[in-house]
Amino acid sequence: MASIMASLVLAGTASADTIHVPADYVSIQDAIDASSDGDTIAIASGPYLEWEINPHGKEITIIGETTKDGKPWVTIDGFNNGSVLVCNSGETSQTVFENLMIIGGMADSGAGMYNVHSSPMLRNCWFFWNEATWGAGLCNEYSNPTLVDCRFVSNIAKSGGGGVFNGVSNPT
Repeated sequence: MASIMASLVLAGTASADTIHVPADYVSIQDAIDASSDGDTIAIASGPYLEWEINPHGKEITIIGETTKDGKPWVTIDGFNNGSVLVCNSGETSQTVFENLMIIGGMADSGAGMYNVHSSPMLRNCWFFWNEATWGAGLCNEYSNPTLVDCRFVSNIAKSGGGGVFNGVSNPT
């Protein structure tokens, strides 16, 4: 009886998976869609043409490969089609973006990343050449993300916040 109970307990225990892009899924969004809370999306070096990448509230880590000196070696290019990253489902610091170069976003708000009522964690993310009316690199609305070792270079905003724009937000 004890072994049956132990088996039932272990069967109910969830384990975190690592999903590899592009080995397991060609696109980052497809990998996210297949993930569950606690999973890691490991992205191999290279360019990825994607936009509107959205974790949909999942508590996952999206981590890109780095060079030997720790620079992001994964480039996500929005190709001027919208925001590159979007968090709008109440993401917390348990949703992590790490070692990513985010370029080529074009949107009204948050071309590189647009956070609405969401506060993800960003580590070693570099925002280059994004263009928006508000918050070309990063736009936060009612959001308090945490940024660690992130860079904002050559982002262009028509009205405000070339690098970062905060509307009722207090990022760390």
